[in-house]
Amino acid sequence: MSCSDGSVTQPIATSTSPFATMALHSAPRQPHFVWASDFGANRYDSAPRDASRSPSDDTNNSWRFVTVSRPEEFKDQSVMRSVRSHVMFDVVEKRKAPAPGSVFKAKVSKSLGTGQRARASSASASRSSAGSEVPPTSNPSNPATISNEQALQILRQYPKSKASSSTEGSPPRSETTAEASSPESIRVKTKKKPKHDRASIASRASITPSNASNSTTEDAEVVLIEPPKDRKYNPLYAVSFKNGMGPLRAFAEAGAASIAAPYNAFSAYDPFHMLPQPSNPQINVEYLKYYCHHYFGTRHMCFNWLPQMIGTRESFLSTLAITTTHLDVMHGQVEPSPLTRLVYIEAVHLIHEALTERWRRVRDSTIMSVVHIVAGQIVNAPDELAAHELGLRLLIAERGGLQALGLRGELAALAAVMCFTAAIFRETQPDAMFLAVQANPDAYPANSGRPIPESPVFSPRAPRFPTLSRSKTCSAPTLALLGRLRDLTDLCLDPPPIFTPAELDARKRELLAFVLALPSAYTPPALPARAADKAAHRHEAVRLTALVYATALVERVPLSSAATLIPPQPNADADADITAVASASALFPASTSPAARTVPVLAALRAALAHSDCSYSDCWTDMTGVLHWATLVAGASAAGAGARGAAETGLRRYFCALNVRAAIVLAFEHREAVVAALRRVLRVVAFCAGDAGEMGMEMVGSGVGVGVLVEGVDE
Repeated sequence: MSCSDGSVTQPIATSTSPFATMALHSAPRQPHFVWASDFGANRYDSAPRDASRSPSDDTNNSWRFVTVSRPEEFKDQSVMRSVRSHVMFDVVEKRKAPAPGSVFKAKVSKSLGTGQRARASSASASRSSAGSEVPPTSNPSNPATISNEQALQILRQYPKSKASSSTEGSPPRSETTAEASSPESIRVKTKKKPKHDRASIASRASITPSNASNSTTEDAEVVLIEPPKDRKYNPLYAVSFKNGMGPLRAFAEAGAASIAAPYNAFSAYDPFHMLPQPSNPQINVEYLKYYCHHYFGTRHMCFNWLPQMIGTRESFLSTLAITTTHLDVMHGQVEPSPLTRLVYIEAVHLIHEALTERWRRVRDSTIMSVVHIVAGQIVNAPDELAAHELGLRLLIAERGGLQALGLRGELAALAAVMCFTAAIFRETQPDAMFLAVQANPDAYPANSGRPIPESPVFSPRAPRFPTLSRSKTCSAPTLALLGRLRDLTDLCLDPPPIFTPAELDARKRELLAFVLALPSAYTPPALPARAADKAAHRHEAVRLTALVYATALVERVPLSSAATLIPPQPNADADADITAVASASALFPASTSPAARTVPVLAALRAALAHSDCSYSDCWTDMTGVLHWATLVAGASAAGAGARGAAETGLRRYFCALNVRAAIVLAFEHREAVVAALRRVLRVVAFCAGDAGEMGMEMVGSGVGVGVLVEGVDE
């Protein structure tokens, strides 16, 4: 089409999907569509097909107009990428939509008898044979008139269309639009209507109205971490995720289990393989992204982070470094595997290419890639972290500071979270730039029913733990122990002025004695393991962490030194039964417990964590904040100066891998909470090291990070 200003407008029959812009930067160098690469030569081929239709007749938004000044601009790379991406998503939408008239055919076939169906088929065939009797625009399977009931049934089969006006460079989409536009969050939209009988209402009685929308009628658990929407609709989800065998093993055993394992986990969202691919064919992107999707993907990650992540090769492929590292640790490897080394070489090479030009060096995708590398190197190479953190700080400074980063504060928050975590594992303090990132004190009001990741270092609604008290995974003794640890933390970091030094020390010693007197959850006789035993394993993991944590605070020694002061503890791998912990009074003191095989406290903690199923689960579900705190303490305790053996290295890698995963999922779902918790643990590290200046590290204050984190807070 020609415009009055001399420009040329060409309609393109594609679909305007809300996540079409995600594929613009991820297109390969060579186009996959022949007609898209030579649009001017073939643009009249589809004219007879649509000649009788006008743009006003397009009720499905299948037209797209490209306006250029010269006809040769139709071959511009950006135009071709836009065409390819819209066609790709149009194909996906057409695959998911049912064929027109198929619903009516099924209803008619069900309502008619055998003889009537035969007569109807013959009548339809005779009508179709007489070409002049049937108008060209009519459809024998879709008559002009149907009953109201059939019309409503057909209408329910088609999802409501969602208009999208998102273009490259536009502001971030709303939560609803972004949620639907994320490739990792697509799932079947049809849901069963909730039941309103007495039983279902009673099951939801304990859920507050603000949390009721996040819970289903079948399961009234507190929803702390929202997983990607399509996880429960994947046929391998129950096998790989809930049964604790891992996605890669589930893929390998899918044939024996009669489950169809898709070769490409993103086949529904990437039908033309447009996502960035590594240059090394030994790196299987499909399997690794499937693993990453299951163990690191969250609902809120899909809003801002994922669209930016798939924009460049370095930002997309650097996520595989975190995936392969976690996979190595879960398989018990004490050193990076050859696959992990290949992924790091690929990612670092791409980052070095991006650093050659300033406009690529300071963009969000490059800084995001470095953050991914830092997250992986926390587990693999702690000695090299200082260089990576320095490079990250220089890139952010060249960009203009943390407040200049995009993604509505997510990039600044995750960069600070990774640097805080690395500093805690070294038992040092992070760079002053990242200390400017602070939590918003109004993010979690006391009267809000929103679930929060509570722990001994983050409890804004004290003296209670509202989320943990409603939890199905947190037992009463565990809740009581966490309350004592929170009181001990407050006494050490923020001592009340009403206490004298002697009274304060006596109170600390009293709390430490309570922790030391707690019995182990491992008691004979040996019985078969039960699913309910995981609660006892979680309690034992919290108890063992409390031994190190309380000793370090009261004795004021580093966490790594406190671990050496704890006597050997019962081992979960020994032939001992794990009894359910019903109440603290029901357990006998540890001194009278029957003999059991004992190991150092960190080895016992690693066994308890492994048996609690945190490796292949939702990070303890609504106790994710507790797991994050426990692995922080354990990782810092295992990173002592003498921890250089294979066993010590394996322990450190295991604790760090669990913590990085918990930190990532929390950073996207509850970034204010994880920043506040990390800042408090940094104060604990400084206090245990005897740093008098730790009292100035307040959790809340005025700084650069406040503005960054306040923006985009979801209530």
